[in-house]
Amino acid sequence: IYTEDRRLKIYSIPDGPARILVEAEPGKTLPRGGFMSGVPNTAFSPDGTMIAYALQDAGESPGRRSELWIVDAAGGSPRKIANAPPSHTLLGEVVWDPLGKMIFAEAQAAESQRMYEHWVMENFLPAAPAPPQEDPTLFRVRKVWDKADGYFMGAPSPNGRYLTYADEYLGLGIRDLVTGENRLLLQNKSWADADYCYNSIFSSDGSRVAYICQVQERLTQLRIVNSDGTSTRVLRDGLDGMDYLPFGWTSDGKYILAHCSGSPIRTAESPTSGDTVSSIAFISALDGSINT
Repeated sequence: IYTEDRRLKIYSIPDGPARILVEAEPGKTLPRGGFMSGVPNTAFSPDGTMIAYALQDAGESPGRRSELWIVDAAGGSPRKIANAPPSHTLLGEVVWDPLGKMIFAEAQAAESQRMYEHWVMENFLPAAPAPPQEDPTLFRVRKVWDKADGYFMGAPSPNGRYLTYADEYLGLGIRDLVTGENRLLLQNKSWADADYCYNSIFSSDGSRVAYICQVQERLTQLRIVNSDGTSTRVLRDGLDGMDYLPFGWTSDGKYILAHCSGSPIRTAESPTSGDTVSSIAFISALDGSINT
Protein backbone atom coordinates (compact mmCIF):
# COMPACT_ATOMS: atom_id res chain seq x y z
CA ILE A 1 0.00 0.00 0.00
CA TYR A 2 1.27 3.46 -0.85
CA THR A 3 0.00 7.02 -0.98
CA GLU A 4 0.65 9.32 -3.90
CA ASP A 5 -0.64 12.82 -3.28
CA ARG A 6 -4.36 12.27 -2.74
CA ARG A 7 -4.55 8.64 -3.83
CA LEU A 8 -4.19 5.37 -1.87
CA LYS A 9 -2.74 2.61 -4.05
CA ILE A 10 -2.24 -1.10 -3.46
CA TYR A 11 0.45 -3.06 -5.26
CA SER A 12 0.69 -6.80 -5.85
CA ILE A 13 4.09 -8.17 -4.82
CA PRO A 14 6.48 -8.68 -6.48
CA ASP A 15 5.57 -7.21 -9.85
CA GLY A 16 1.80 -6.93 -10.07
CA PRO A 17 -0.05 -3.82 -11.24
CA ALA A 18 -1.11 -1.07 -8.86
CA ARG A 19 -4.78 -0.45 -8.11
CA ILE A 20 -6.22 2.77 -6.72
CA LEU A 21 -8.33 1.99 -3.64
CA VAL A 22 -9.07 5.50 -2.41
CA GLU A 23 -8.86 8.95 -3.92
CA ALA A 24 -9.21 11.80 -1.45
CA GLU A 25 -11.89 14.37 -2.16
CA PRO A 26 -10.85 18.00 -2.79
CA GLY A 27 -9.52 19.70 0.35
CA LYS A 28 -8.37 16.39 1.87
CA THR A 29 -5.03 14.64 1.79
CA LEU A 30 -3.53 11.30 2.79
CA PRO A 31 -0.70 12.28 5.18
CA ARG A 32 2.58 10.49 4.91
CA GLY A 33 3.54 8.33 7.84
CA GLY A 34 6.19 8.99 10.41
CA PHE A 35 9.26 7.11 11.56
CA MET A 36 7.46 4.17 13.13
CA SER A 37 4.91 3.26 10.45
CA GLY A 38 6.78 4.59 7.42
CA VAL A 39 4.88 5.67 4.31
CA PRO A 40 1.95 6.01 4.40
CA ASN A 41 -0.19 6.33 7.55
CA THR A 42 -1.91 3.08 6.72
CA ALA A 43 -2.07 -0.42 8.20
CA PHE A 44 -3.29 -3.80 7.01
CA SER A 45 -5.59 -5.74 9.32
CA PRO A 46 -3.96 -8.92 10.71
CA ASP A 47 -5.84 -11.10 8.20
CA GLY A 48 -4.92 -8.80 5.29
CA THR A 49 -8.53 -8.13 4.22
CA MET A 50 -8.87 -4.51 5.42
CA ILE A 51 -6.75 -1.36 5.35
CA ALA A 52 -6.99 1.43 7.90
CA TYR A 53 -5.76 4.89 6.98
CA ALA A 54 -5.78 8.49 8.17
CA LEU A 55 -7.41 11.21 6.07
CA GLN A 56 -6.55 14.84 6.85
CA ASP A 57 -7.56 18.33 5.89
CA ALA A 58 -5.12 19.69 3.32
CA GLY A 59 -2.88 22.65 4.07
CA GLU A 60 -1.13 23.85 7.21
CA SER A 61 -3.89 25.78 8.94
CA PRO A 62 -4.13 25.37 12.74
CA GLY A 63 -7.72 24.21 12.41
CA ARG A 64 -7.04 21.22 10.17
CA ARG A 65 -8.41 17.90 11.38
CA SER A 66 -7.93 14.17 10.73
CA GLU A 67 -10.30 11.26 10.32
CA LEU A 68 -9.76 7.52 10.53
CA TRP A 69 -11.10 5.38 7.67
CA ILE A 70 -11.11 1.72 6.58
CA VAL A 71 -11.48 0.14 3.15
CA ASP A 72 -11.54 -3.42 1.83
CA ALA A 73 -8.15 -4.46 0.42
CA ALA A 74 -10.03 -6.00 -2.51
CA GLY A 75 -11.68 -2.66 -3.24
CA GLY A 76 -14.99 -1.05 -2.37
CA SER A 77 -16.42 1.98 -0.64
CA PRO A 78 -14.31 3.41 2.21
CA ARG A 79 -15.98 3.84 5.60
CA LYS A 80 -15.14 6.50 8.19
CA ILE A 81 -14.87 5.03 11.67
CA ALA A 82 -13.61 7.94 13.78
CA ASN A 83 -12.92 11.68 13.94
CA ALA A 84 -9.87 13.02 15.73
CA PRO A 85 -10.78 14.45 19.16
CA PRO A 86 -11.03 18.25 19.40
CA SER A 87 -8.01 18.47 21.72
CA HIS A 88 -5.76 16.44 19.40
CA THR A 89 -6.94 16.99 15.87
CA LEU A 90 -4.17 15.30 13.87
CA LEU A 91 -3.93 11.51 13.59
CA GLY A 92 -0.96 9.42 12.49
CA GLU A 93 1.06 6.27 13.13
CA VAL A 94 -1.90 3.99 12.39
CA VAL A 95 -1.49 0.51 13.91
CA TRP A 96 -3.93 -2.40 13.90
CA ASP A 97 -3.92 -4.58 17.01
CA PRO A 98 -2.92 -8.27 16.53
CA LEU A 99 -6.47 -9.54 17.14
CA GLY A 100 -7.96 -7.19 14.55
CA LYS A 101 -10.45 -5.71 17.02
CA MET A 102 -8.89 -2.28 17.58
CA ILE A 103 -6.99 0.34 15.62
CA PHE A 104 -4.49 2.58 17.38
CA ALA A 105 -3.32 5.98 16.18
CA GLU A 106 -1.15 8.75 17.53
CA ALA A 107 -3.06 11.98 18.13
CA GLN A 108 -1.59 15.46 18.54
CA ALA A 109 -2.65 19.09 18.48
CA ALA A 110 -2.10 20.83 15.17
CA GLU A 111 0.27 23.40 16.65
CA SER A 112 2.23 20.99 18.89
CA GLN A 113 5.65 19.53 18.26
CA ARG A 114 5.49 15.97 16.94
CA MET A 115 6.27 13.39 19.63
CA TYR A 116 6.81 9.68 19.06
CA GLU A 117 5.37 6.92 21.20
CA HIS A 118 6.76 3.45 21.80
CA TRP A 119 4.35 0.52 21.83
CA VAL A 120 4.95 -3.12 22.65
CA MET A 121 2.90 -5.95 21.22
CA GLU A 122 2.35 -8.70 23.80
CA ASN A 123 1.03 -12.25 24.00
CA PHE A 124 1.04 -12.91 20.26
CA LEU A 125 3.75 -15.63 20.41
CA PRO A 126 3.30 -19.14 21.85
CA ALA A 127 4.06 -19.36 25.53
CA ALA A 128 7.63 -20.36 26.32
CA PRO A 129 7.92 -23.93 27.60
CA ALA A 130 8.49 -24.29 31.31
CA PRO A 131 12.13 -24.99 32.22
CA PRO A 132 12.71 -28.66 32.93
CA GLN A 133 12.89 -29.69 36.55
CA GLU A 134 16.38 -30.74 37.57
CA ASP A 135 16.72 -34.43 38.33
CA PRO A 136 19.08 -34.71 41.35
CA THR A 137 20.02 -38.24 40.30
CA LEU A 138 21.44 -37.17 36.92
CA PHE A 139 25.12 -36.45 36.31
CA ARG A 140 26.07 -32.80 36.69
CA VAL A 141 29.18 -30.68 37.10
CA ARG A 142 29.43 -27.73 39.49
CA LYS A 143 32.30 -25.60 40.76
CA VAL A 144 32.97 -26.06 44.48
CA TRP A 145 36.15 -24.02 44.99
CA ASP A 146 37.03 -20.79 43.21
CA LYS A 147 40.61 -19.46 43.12
CA ALA A 148 42.03 -22.42 45.03
CA ASP A 149 45.54 -21.63 46.26
CA GLY A 150 46.71 -25.19 46.85
CA TYR A 151 46.93 -28.57 45.18
CA PHE A 152 44.05 -31.00 45.08
CA MET A 153 45.33 -34.57 45.42
CA GLY A 154 42.42 -35.38 47.70
CA ALA A 155 38.85 -36.65 47.68
CA PRO A 156 35.37 -35.61 48.87
CA SER A 157 33.82 -36.89 52.07
CA PRO A 158 31.04 -39.50 51.83
CA ASN A 159 28.37 -36.86 52.54
CA GLY A 160 29.84 -34.49 49.92
CA ARG A 161 30.36 -31.60 52.34
CA TYR A 162 34.13 -31.77 52.84
CA LEU A 163 37.14 -32.09 50.56
CA THR A 164 40.68 -33.14 51.46
CA TYR A 165 43.48 -31.26 49.75
CA ALA A 166 47.19 -30.44 49.86
CA ASP A 167 48.12 -26.79 50.40
CA GLU A 168 50.99 -24.83 48.79
CA TYR A 169 53.59 -26.63 50.95
CA LEU A 170 51.80 -29.99 50.58
CA GLY A 171 50.33 -29.86 54.07
CA LEU A 172 47.14 -31.88 54.56
CA GLY A 173 43.89 -29.91 54.83
CA ILE A 174 40.12 -30.25 54.79
CA ARG A 175 37.84 -27.71 53.10
CA ASP A 176 34.21 -27.21 54.14
CA LEU A 177 32.41 -26.82 50.79
CA VAL A 178 29.38 -25.22 52.47
CA THR A 179 31.13 -22.48 54.47
CA GLY A 180 34.32 -22.27 52.37
CA GLU A 181 36.49 -22.71 55.50
CA ASN A 182 39.90 -24.41 55.13
CA ARG A 183 41.39 -26.32 58.08
CA LEU A 184 44.92 -27.79 58.10
CA LEU A 185 45.50 -31.17 59.75
CA LEU A 186 49.24 -31.16 59.03
CA GLN A 187 50.95 -27.85 58.36
CA ASN A 188 54.32 -27.30 56.69
CA LYS A 189 56.07 -23.95 57.19
CA SER A 190 58.34 -24.22 54.14
CA TRP A 191 59.65 -26.67 51.54
CA ALA A 192 62.89 -27.11 53.51
CA ASP A 193 61.37 -29.10 56.37
CA ALA A 194 58.13 -30.24 54.76
CA ASP A 195 56.52 -33.65 55.04
CA TYR A 196 54.71 -33.94 51.70
CA CYS A 197 51.12 -35.13 52.01
CA TYR A 198 49.05 -36.33 49.04
CA ASN A 199 46.55 -38.95 47.84
CA SER A 200 44.28 -38.41 50.84
CA ILE A 201 40.90 -40.14 51.14
CA PHE A 202 38.12 -40.17 53.75
CA SER A 203 37.00 -43.33 55.52
CA SER A 204 33.47 -44.56 54.76
CA ASP A 205 32.01 -42.77 57.78
CA GLY A 206 34.07 -39.61 57.23
CA SER A 207 35.74 -39.80 60.65
CA ARG A 208 39.29 -40.57 59.42
CA VAL A 209 41.58 -39.72 56.53
CA ALA A 210 44.19 -42.00 55.00
CA TYR A 211 47.04 -40.32 53.13
CA ILE A 212 50.57 -40.65 51.82
CA CYS A 213 53.33 -38.67 53.55
CA GLN A 214 56.85 -38.39 52.15
CA VAL A 215 59.18 -37.59 55.04
CA GLN A 216 62.65 -36.03 55.01
CA GLU A 217 64.40 -39.38 54.72
CA ARG A 218 62.58 -39.74 51.37
CA LEU A 219 60.58 -42.58 52.81
CA THR A 220 56.95 -42.77 51.73
CA GLN A 221 54.64 -43.54 54.63
CA LEU A 222 50.98 -44.51 54.75
CA ARG A 223 49.27 -42.66 57.59
CA ILE A 224 45.80 -42.12 58.99
CA VAL A 225 44.49 -39.22 61.04
CA ASN A 226 41.12 -38.37 62.55
CA SER A 227 39.23 -35.78 60.50
CA ASP A 228 39.42 -33.38 63.46
CA GLY A 229 43.24 -33.51 63.26
CA THR A 230 43.87 -35.77 66.27
CA SER A 231 45.54 -39.19 66.59
CA THR A 232 47.90 -39.34 63.62
CA ARG A 233 49.27 -42.86 63.16
CA VAL A 234 51.79 -44.42 60.76
CA LEU A 235 50.50 -47.66 59.25
CA ARG A 236 53.41 -48.30 56.86
CA ASP A 237 56.72 -46.58 57.62
CA GLY A 238 58.27 -46.97 54.16
CA LEU A 239 61.31 -48.89 55.40
CA ASP A 240 60.33 -51.82 53.16
CA GLY A 241 60.94 -49.69 50.01
CA MET A 242 57.28 -49.73 48.94
CA ASP A 243 54.76 -46.99 48.26
CA TYR A 244 51.18 -47.52 49.42
CA LEU A 245 48.70 -45.24 47.66
CA PRO A 246 45.25 -45.44 49.29
CA PHE A 247 42.19 -45.27 47.04
CA GLY A 248 39.40 -46.75 49.16
CA TRP A 249 38.19 -47.99 52.51
CA THR A 250 36.05 -50.97 53.39
CA SER A 251 32.57 -50.04 54.58
CA ASP A 252 33.35 -51.10 58.15
CA GLY A 253 36.48 -48.89 58.25
CA LYS A 254 38.78 -51.77 59.18
CA TYR A 255 40.85 -51.87 56.00
CA ILE A 256 42.29 -49.45 53.45
CA LEU A 257 42.50 -50.50 49.82
CA ALA A 258 45.87 -49.43 48.43
CA HIS A 259 48.06 -49.74 45.34
CA CYS A 260 51.43 -51.14 46.43
CA SER A 261 54.42 -50.52 44.18
CA GLY A 262 58.19 -50.30 44.41
CA SER A 263 61.29 -52.44 44.91
CA PRO A 264 60.99 -54.22 48.26
CA ILE A 265 64.10 -54.35 50.42
CA ARG A 266 65.33 -57.89 51.16
CA THR A 267 64.41 -58.98 54.63
CA ALA A 268 64.17 -62.26 56.47
CA GLU A 269 60.46 -62.21 55.74
CA SER A 270 60.99 -61.52 51.99
CA PRO A 271 64.29 -63.15 50.92
CA THR A 272 63.40 -62.88 47.20
CA SER A 273 62.76 -59.14 47.29
CA GLY A 274 64.57 -56.68 45.06
CA ASP A 275 62.49 -56.77 41.87
CA THR A 276 59.92 -54.07 41.12
CA VAL A 277 56.45 -55.23 42.09
CA SER A 278 52.91 -53.84 41.82
CA SER A 279 49.84 -55.17 43.58
CA ILE A 280 46.54 -54.24 45.22
CA ALA A 281 46.30 -54.90 48.95
CA PHE A 282 44.06 -54.49 51.96
CA ILE A 283 45.98 -52.76 54.75
CA SER A 284 44.68 -52.96 58.27
CA ALA A 285 43.67 -49.57 59.66
CA LEU A 286 44.45 -50.96 63.12
CA ASP A 287 48.06 -52.19 62.80
CA GLY A 288 49.09 -51.71 59.15
CA SER A 289 49.32 -55.43 58.35
CA ILE A 290 48.93 -56.37 54.69
CA ASN A 291 46.53 -58.81 53.05
CA THR A 292 47.15 -59.04 49.30
